Amino acid sequence: MPPPGRSVTLEGMKQCDSRRGFTLIEALVTIVLVVITAILIWSTLFRSTCRDYFSVRCQVNLKQLYSFSLLYSDKVGGGFHPLAPGNAPRAHESFQLLVDFMPDIDPNLFTCPHGDAVPAERDSKSGKVVLAAENVSYAWTRTPVSSQTPAAVLCSDKYVDGHVDANGVMHGGHKGGFNVLCSDGSVSFVVESDAMITEDKLPKGLVR
Repeated sequence: MPPPGRSVTLEGMKQCDSRRGFTLIEALVTIVLVVITAILIWSTLFRSTCRDYFSVRCQVNLKQLYSFSLLYSDKVGGGFHPLAPGNAPRAHESFQLLVDFMPDIDPNLFTCPHGDAVPAERDSKSGKVVLAAENVSYAWTRTPVSSQTPAAVLCSDKYVDGHVDANGVMHGGHKGGFNVLCSDGSVSFVVESDAMITEDKLPKGLVR
């Protein structure tokens, strides 16, 4: 019922309906904007979480490599971490010594989850794993490192994400830096601009 002294006209009812319709449209637009904003925030957080997850997985790999390398140094390395013969042997050649020492080692251990290396496959007959450069995500020491040396750099990621090598090939890795393993078993993230990073875009003393 309209208040006393006021009458409801058809034109007034139309205006009222028009105002209700406009308010509904506003509500729908607001909901759409909220949903879009939520999706953008979620995708950003998801990418960030994935980066953190891959970095942690990489650090776990490095910790396991250190444990196996320490065992190698104790059993067959004469107190030194594995290092293939020759002048500055490639990382995968030194890692092959570790594979030969521990035939059941998981080939995925040599690949960073955020890198572009492809895990080596076991030979279907012998079960042996032979590593090539493309099967390894990590750089390794180019010189002998004793298991008693407290703070020598032993291992790191090969590349920073987006690194372009001399052949023009782009490589993946962690954004802005490297996970670095030292001879005392500690693992830390070193930014690309750190003084310890050489012109070859590697921590000092390492080779790909």
